[in-house]
Amino acid sequence: MPPVWSRREATVNNMNPYETDAQRHWETYFPVALAAVTDPPSHFREIGELTEQTIRLRADTLAGQAPVGETFDQARARNTTARRQAESEVIRRLILIDPEDTPDVLETLLAELADAAEELAS
Repeated sequence: MPPVWSRREATVNNMNPYETDAQRHWETYFPVALAAVTDPPSHFREIGELTEQTIRLRADTLAGQAPVGETFDQARARNTTARRQAESEVIRRLILIDPEDTPDVLETLLAELADAAEELAS
């Protein structure tokens, strides 16, 4: 069974929580690939930052525009639901990589997402 960790632990260590999640997942399922990473802190920082950015972009897309007459509580519910759905989708794709896949899949995906994020930012 994989180890259990908390987002609070990541915050205390000044790490993006997604960075911690990715690192723990690799430690558990990809120890050989992890040993080959030349700069693990930078590697996982990049994954964590890209995950957070991708979640934000996806949540914005899912939330869409506020309908006319939407109340504060309705807006909060719409945005919270969008954030949770985006987080679930992105974490499954970027952090919780299937152990049967290789880390090369992650590298390809990271490159694609970085390009997409760059395109959306411009």
